[in-house]
Amino acid sequence: MNAKVHPLVAAFVILATLTCIGVWAWGSGQAKEIGGPAELLVAPSGHLYVQMQNYLLEHDAELGVERVLGAISFFPDGEILLRRGKDERTLLDNVRAYLRLQNDKPALAASPESGLYRCSLESAECRPFGSDRIDFNAAFSVFIEPTGDAVYVSDTTRHVLRKYSIDGEHLADSETGYKFPNELLVHDGRLYVANTNHHEVRIVSPETESFGREITTVDVIPAVASRDQQIWPSHVARVGDDWWVNNMRSSMNEGGIYVFDDLWQFKVRVDLPEDADPIALVPFNGEVLVSDWNNDRVHRVLVNGVRVGDLDSSGLRALVAESVERRWQYEAIGYFALVALGLIIVGLLAKGLLTESPPEEPTEPTETAAEIPQEPAWFEPDRKIAGKLRLMAWLAGIMVLAIIPLLIYVVAVTDLRIAAHELVIPVCAFTVIILPILWANHCTTNSAFGIEGNIVTLRDHKGNDTRVPVDKVSYTRTAIAGGGAAVFLGQQQMALYERELLESQVFPRLANAKPVSPWQMQKMLIAIWHPQGVATVVILGGLAISAIWYALLTLN
Repeated sequence: MNAKVHPLVAAFVILATLTCIGVWAWGSGQAKEIGGPAELLVAPSGHLYVQMQNYLLEHDAELGVERVLGAISFFPDGEILLRRGKDERTLLDNVRAYLRLQNDKPALAASPESGLYRCSLESAECRPFGSDRIDFNAAFSVFIEPTGDAVYVSDTTRHVLRKYSIDGEHLADSETGYKFPNELLVHDGRLYVANTNHHEVRIVSPETESFGREITTVDVIPAVASRDQQIWPSHVARVGDDWWVNNMRSSMNEGGIYVFDDLWQFKVRVDLPEDADPIALVPFNGEVLVSDWNNDRVHRVLVNGVRVGDLDSSGLRALVAESVERRWQYEAIGYFALVALGLIIVGLLAKGLLTESPPEEPTEPTETAAEIPQEPAWFEPDRKIAGKLRLMAWLAGIMVLAIIPLLIYVVAVTDLRIAAHELVIPVCAFTVIILPILWANHCTTNSAFGIEGNIVTLRDHKGNDTRVPVDKVSYTRTAIAGGGAAVFLGQQQMALYERELLESQVFPRLANAKPVSPWQMQKMLIAIWHPQGVATVVILGGLAISAIWYALLTLN
């Protein structure tokens, strides 16, 4: 147990561990993105719409939305304002958002296909909102006046409110004083803003000349909300003569719905399940509907704050059932990865307990080239390095046994295109590179060679001896070949045979042999199907197949 760990062994263990952790993070992340009902909308026609992922409950028109970013809202004529196009945020953008750093990018579309669009749900036709190609590409909220006079947007990550005409022409930006503003609405000539990170609802002027100027602020964090750390207001709604506010926790989830009277005096907290994650709330047919992301439900709540059941909708039930199944699939991928990580750790511990370090052997002074004896000499792999290569092969076998069921599961139960792009191809490419190398190195630990006068004896990985005249032998610093056999000596960074011994005892004895280039030696190894040659063919072939498969999936 006191043996030193070779850097390549440590690197392999680290790579295997990071692979498992990465797969777990990917599966868990994909599962979390498959949320339940989110936005709730009432169209001018009076019909209710539930937004869940990229779907509206009653409509499934192709509007060019690949991932819902920000809010959606109806115009008075029934058309809808939404963001189209791909999610163009980078990993750095997501990290900055997680750290709640201000977004410094301009609110302009990065491509002609992305940005705010005005779309018809009936015809699925869309046109850009405004002539400036507006695109917030992050969290934002929208309120469109029922009279059709203006469109108000809280540009959440840039900490500013914006006002546009009904045709999308920019009219005004707000003054300072906002920190991650979210839901907003106009009531009795005043604009109400959930000013999230200032823990308040701010009441401001909606007029263009004084847009966003503060009239007053109200405290929407009662003692019960502070106790449960629900102090980040995100949504606000007018229900009869009362105000309803969704106060979220610091991670912007698992909030609570709080009811205030017309003067903003706290009245009651809505009774929701303990694990509820309310998002939107909207008055509808004398009740208030609250979307619950975690529980895949839309709660029906009376105006006095009492929950009376769930919204009953066959379309919503079908969509929820599909989402629950997909979420569990990705969560299972994460669990498989954790099991694989556990197997690697157990295998490493078992191998460490069962493997004893070879005793240290005293080293003798190295003879110079001029003093090289001419008697027969036999050379075998360094026992320490051979043991470490076998350990790496052991770990690789455990990793494959752990990952193969995971990949089979992914291909069997998930979307093949997504799984291939994001998981299967990268894991297969990694396996195609690592495993053949480890297998080939493991095989070469059984090789050896000897030199007796003008004859070189090559013992291959199967234990077969081949005697070759030295002038018929080809060699490089990494291999010796001849007579249809070869012995791999190892790479410069990890020589299988002691490097000083090769330099002082072996290469001088091969003065009459033929030195060749690494590429020529590689061709010889491939021609005789030496494990190192086979590994090269498998790696190149596997990478080519992966690249072709990836290209075909992308084109399709």
